[in-house]
Amino acid sequence: MGHHQRYTVEESIGPIPYVTFLRKNINNVTFGRDPCSSFYSLFKDPSRHIRDMQVLRMFVRRYLVHTSQGNNPRQVLLYAFLSVRCAWPDVDRELVNRVALEELPTLLKADCAT
Repeated sequence: MGHHQRYTVEESIGPIPYVTFLRKNINNVTFGRDPCSSFYSLFKDPSRHIRDMQVLRMFVRRYLVHTSQGNNPRQVLLYAFLSVRCAWPDVDRELVNRVALEELPTLLKADCAT
């Protein structure tokens, strides 16, 4: 496989481990613009988009955490968030639902432990 070819995947091996932190004292956080940096351009620039399952998981987690903490006052829908934030307008809703359902128990367990 050439240096510039990219892999796309239809499924993943499941959630990757992640670190959480105590969020009880974090309030009034809203979805905003991501900083201008080359890292974030991976998610905004469709020409660089890798459409990786772990990228999807990362943004689903981000959405779930913000929303569960009451930090989504405009009630942005998950699909709209992914479509705009990840430059992924044709995101598969069934796949997103499956990933969200896989992520919720782990996020709940992590929050209960902190």
